[in-house]
Amino acid sequence: MRSIIKAHGHKNRIETSNSATLILIVCISIILSSSVLIAMTNIILIHNNSKSNSAPEPPPEPNQTPDPNSESDIGWIVGIVNEISTSHERINEATVKTDEHSATTDAKGYYKIEVPAPGTYNLIALADTYYTQTVTNVFVDTQTTVVINFYLTLIPPQTEPAIEKHDIAVTSISSPAEAYQGQTIALEVSLVNPGDFQETFSLEVTSESTSIGTRSVSLNPKHSKTEIFNWNTSNTSPSTYTLNVEAFLEGDEIPINNLANTSIVLKSRVGWIEGYVSNNETSLPIAGATVSANTYTAITDSLGYYNLETASPDAHHVAVTANGYYNETKSNIFVDILGTTNVNFTLKPFPTPPGKIHDIAITQLSAPSEVYLGNIAIINVSIKNLGDYRETFIIKVLNGITSLISKTLDLDSRTSTVLSFGWNTSNLTPSEYSITAEVILETDENPTNDQTATKISINLEQPEGTFTWVGSHVNSTLTEWAHNLSFQNIVVRYDSDQQGSMNNLAQYDIKPWRWVPYYHFENATTEKDFITLLKHEISTSVSKRIYVDDVDAMFMLYGASTLSNFLNAVEKVQHNNIILCFYMSNQTPYHGLYHFIDQYDWSKFHIDIYSPPYVDFSTLIPLVNARTLGIYLWLWPYGGLGATWKNVSLNDVICRYCDAINHRIQRFAVWTGYEPETYEVGMNEASLYIHPHWWNKITKYNNYFLDSKPIPRDRGIILWFDYGLLNTYEITRPILKRYGYTGVISAITWMVRNYENERYVWDDNQSRDKPIMTLQELSTMQNEGWEIVSHSQSHPHLGNLQEHYARWEIKGSKEWIDNHLGPMKNPCFVYPYGEVYWSSIVDQHYTYQRLGKEGQEPRMLWNPNSETPSNSIPIVGTDLSEEMIDYWLNETNQKGGIGVFVLHGIYEHPEPESLENYIETLDYLLRKLKELGIPVLTLTHTVELLQIKSQSSLSIKTLPKKDWQIEEITVENEIADFRVLLKLTIFYLYAACICSEALISAYAHTYNKKAIILRLAN
Repeated sequence: MRSIIKAHGHKNRIETSNSATLILIVCISIILSSSVLIAMTNIILIHNNSKSNSAPEPPPEPNQTPDPNSESDIGWIVGIVNEISTSHERINEATVKTDEHSATTDAKGYYKIEVPAPGTYNLIALADTYYTQTVTNVFVDTQTTVVINFYLTLIPPQTEPAIEKHDIAVTSISSPAEAYQGQTIALEVSLVNPGDFQETFSLEVTSESTSIGTRSVSLNPKHSKTEIFNWNTSNTSPSTYTLNVEAFLEGDEIPINNLANTSIVLKSRVGWIEGYVSNNETSLPIAGATVSANTYTAITDSLGYYNLETASPDAHHVAVTANGYYNETKSNIFVDILGTTNVNFTLKPFPTPPGKIHDIAITQLSAPSEVYLGNIAIINVSIKNLGDYRETFIIKVLNGITSLISKTLDLDSRTSTVLSFGWNTSNLTPSEYSITAEVILETDENPTNDQTATKISINLEQPEGTFTWVGSHVNSTLTEWAHNLSFQNIVVRYDSDQQGSMNNLAQYDIKPWRWVPYYHFENATTEKDFITLLKHEISTSVSKRIYVDDVDAMFMLYGASTLSNFLNAVEKVQHNNIILCFYMSNQTPYHGLYHFIDQYDWSKFHIDIYSPPYVDFSTLIPLVNARTLGIYLWLWPYGGLGATWKNVSLNDVICRYCDAINHRIQRFAVWTGYEPETYEVGMNEASLYIHPHWWNKITKYNNYFLDSKPIPRDRGIILWFDYGLLNTYEITRPILKRYGYTGVISAITWMVRNYENERYVWDDNQSRDKPIMTLQELSTMQNEGWEIVSHSQSHPHLGNLQEHYARWEIKGSKEWIDNHLGPMKNPCFVYPYGEVYWSSIVDQHYTYQRLGKEGQEPRMLWNPNSETPSNSIPIVGTDLSEEMIDYWLNETNQKGGIGVFVLHGIYEHPEPESLENYIETLDYLLRKLKELGIPVLTLTHTVELLQIKSQSSLSIKTLPKKDWQIEEITVENEIADFRVLLKLTIFYLYAACICSEALISAYAHTYNKKAIILRLAN
């Protein structure tokens, strides 16, 4: 890797020679009156691991940059030749030479010299009418660019011959204003020879009357030079000192300019102890704690952070005290000279004094303001325990004085819950009703928040529509619930004998809002339109009995049906093991189930209910027998994270069912209301066809069935923390550790190495107190299982950058992580601000990307090199409330899928309430993940799941042990409805004989791939 170096001037020797032979007496007067004009050079050294108080300069323009991939032993010296003036004019056609190489500056004063490397070189800059300037001992390493800028002094015009003279001038001595005892301080002495002869003279620097150093110096006429004196202050007492420098030259004709001085304050030698003080029970920071070491003290800020200056080198006893906590002392804490030692304290709180409270509050009551008579009104009551104890209490919801629901609940301190139920308005009179919710807790010390109310208007039901449908049977296989329909009730008549006789017409009353999706009827503004659309939603059931032999189970995928149709269908199917796959809406979980509890004789069915945790089935518990291998009711939720019935795979049903009942299925039948189809998991010969809605995932778990391995859940959450904030290490990390979780950190790499910078690079308006983790802290988290990915070098708006700077931001960040923390397992780039710019550079260096602004689409983690959307993951939330956490986790738990929670933490010095809320919300999220059993995934685990999902990593060893031969084919026909397909998907499906060769080939052609066909050998 090529590096760019700018060297500090005090590291080198600089000389100036006179290209003219005379100088005017007038010039001498000017020099004397203005403390001597000198030639200057700009030489600054920035190492890759240096610390700086400003963001780095970008590398030179690409057309000025040598090939960074070259392996030859060369280096470069580049820079700009300027004139010493107020405008710093750049000098064109100046010559810069080394011993054997030279270059001429262009119109912008820029030069570049290529030299053999490594090596040490002397440089001289020359230009007509300017004093020359020399820089010595410039070291150039292999594939390294050293930047040397020159500042030349213009030679005054000569109006008459000048008198030759001997003169040496000391123009300045510079040092830091303050330093600490024990430091070695570099003192820079600037010299110029305004005379006309080469001079050799003695130069001495003193502190008060004590000599710091003496040396002999030679200087050509009209040249300048900087000499460095290193002052070791180990044996110098702390005080304020005057530093003097004097040049001694025999025959000096202007001795008045031979002296210069400066002052410096030398402080006592010190070091620092820093760290955090927190509560050992809650991990919350303790503000206002006193940390002391001998006579030195410091007070913790709102984050519990302290920085204590103390004597060094020495070992200290460090003690911390805080109101309400036991004291703690740590001994033998060694602090080196100007070193920083990190010491954290966790204090045990005193026993909590009396004063805790009991308080249950209703925080929200939500219900529709208006419903039509006969509809179900959904009522939600949000309850929170604001007290300090776990409470058991009663929640009631009343219509006036009539109880709608009364339940006894338990709730932990500082936690929330939502009671959701449906109010059937069928038997009410149209009017306005007052709904009141109240909690009853005998020990409640704040009854003012125990009750709230709202109003619901019940209006007359809409007109009734009627139509006659002729068919063998009515089957109301209509999707659950709809609203805003043109008609409230529909009377459906059907002709059972298909003869058209009205005597054989039976009448069914249907409330379409329960069964028909509202979007099917958005444009149905007339009775005729409505009936036409409704007829589309009514289909026939089979009238004959279904016999299926020699299968382990019958899956009844009777999509979107009501429970009544399931139970009717069960009577038609002759099989011992029936799995009824019935899916529900999380908004109305009681629809289709509770409505039919009283309508059927449940005793004739052996029902085993496997359901999502959030659905309350307490009403059904008395009806459910112990789990047996009989008829199973599968409650399949829909919606959320893009999951709908159409993309629910048969394989998902099988795998989750087997996982739930610990039952292995080898051969199964599928019935969707027509003729049953039979399939065998992992079978080696067949020519069965499965519709793409079912078979696109079926092979995903094939090897798990064959080998009886645990079935992985295709669901999980990634916890992602941006920026690499220090409080992620100090506050978030211990909380996740308590739950056994880790996460992903998007590191802003320049800020890690530029740790002394006290501002965010991307936010100059807000002061920051060292908010970013150090390399050591990042390394510690990586060793604990956290994954570190790139969030750029300095978090800029990439769209504002030129290409060479954007490449430094994007590529340089990855290189820094690879060099300091080891190569990234899954190279991932997180776009600053979610703004996608310079993606061509990102694609060159990263496999995965996280993009998209909050509130905009797309927001996802994805693999841009993949042709399938299965390699993308939605960002499901950022810094969420408890209510949104409940929503997203329930969606993920019930519907499957992988989501990303992007969290940021506390930026700096928050108010105690803000920090407490962050910790409380984070703890709530982690606790809910544990309760629901949702895996917290690393980026590595997620990539593995994506690879399985796309079949991109499937190996031949998972297939049955057969002899195979491989051939490539191409096809002509097309099929347009297959969405997710990779080369190995085709390979595996044909090997399992799930579909035909022609179908495979057609799918392959759609996605412009060559299908790899794996055939059984004869």
